[in-house]
Amino acid sequence: MAERAEDAELVAACQRGDRAAFARLVERHLRLAGAAAYAVLGSYEEAADAVQEAFLKVQHRLGELREPQRFRSWLYGLVRTTALDRRRRQRREPAAATPESAALERIADERPAVPEHLAHAELRAQVRRAVAQLPASYREVVVLKYLDERSYEEIAALLGESISAIESRLHRARALLRRQLRGLVPEREE
Repeated sequence: MAERAEDAELVAACQRGDRAAFARLVERHLRLAGAAAYAVLGSYEEAADAVQEAFLKVQHRLGELREPQRFRSWLYGLVRTTALDRRRRQRREPAAATPESAALERIADERPAVPEHLAHAELRAQVRRAVAQLPASYREVVVLKYLDERSYEEIAALLGESISAIESRLHRARALLRRQLRGLVPEREE
C-alpha cells in the first residue's frame, strides 16, 4: 500500500505542476505500461509507440484523476485502451509490403544452421513470437506474470478479475505455448 500512497503524492505534485514528479511517475510505471501495451499489440515497437502516446494522454488528463491512489490502475486502463485503439487502426490500414520485409521473410524461411552461441537467442525469439501469437487475453496475463513479474493478486486487481480467473487464463496460455513450442525445448520431468 506504500506504493499507492507514493503514487498519490506524486500525482498531487504533478497536478501542482511539478515536472520532476511526472518523470518519477513515468519511471515507476514504465514497465507496467510496456507490458500492458505489448500484451495487446504483440510487438515491442508498436508497444513503445503506444506507451509514448499513453503517457502524453496521462500528462494532459492527470487533472481529471479523482482518486490519485488508484493511479496505477488508471494508467493501466489508459495504456490498454491506447494499445487497443492502435490495433484497430492497424487493422483498417493495410500494411504495405516493402522490399525489406520480403527479404526478411525469405531469410526467415531459409533457416540457415544456427551457430551454437546464437541458439539461445533464437530460442528466445521463437518464444517471443509464440507469445505474440497468443490471443490478446492470454498474452496479457503471460506478459504481466512473466515479463512484468506481477503476482496473481496484482494481475487480478489490474484487470478487475478474480485470482482464480487469472490462474485459469494463465494455465490455458501456458498450455497453448507448450503446444506451439513443442520440440524446441526438452520436456521437463514433473
